[in-house]
Amino acid sequence: MDEKNPLSERLSSSLNLEKICVDMRDRGFDVGISGDRGRFVCNYTYWLSLNNIQNDRVHVLFVHVPMFSVKSEDHQIDFIENLLCSIEQILQTQKLYFIFKFQDVQLQPLSK
Repeated sequence: MDEKNPLSERLSSSLNLEKICVDMRDRGFDVGISGDRGRFVCNYTYWLSLNNIQNDRVHVLFVHVPMFSVKSEDHQIDFIENLLCSIEQILQTQKLYFIFKFQDVQLQPLSK
């Protein structure tokens, strides 16, 4: 599919999916991590997103949602709002961790 990432190379989200799932369960949603991206459009969309956006500032997450006949539109809107809040909260925590981690680093002068 791409020369820089052969099909044998596994691509995954840079988000902490386990923490997101725990937080979403705490918010009352029945969620889990799936290794099945679906077929055809879903799989390709997720792979293409992960392949093209590989940096620390942009994160990729693919979420399968049920039809409105299974979960109401209002429920799904509530879910998405909570998911975005959860992701934001976790990313803020990660940023704080990196700030504190880097504060402990002592810089050494370059030798000539």
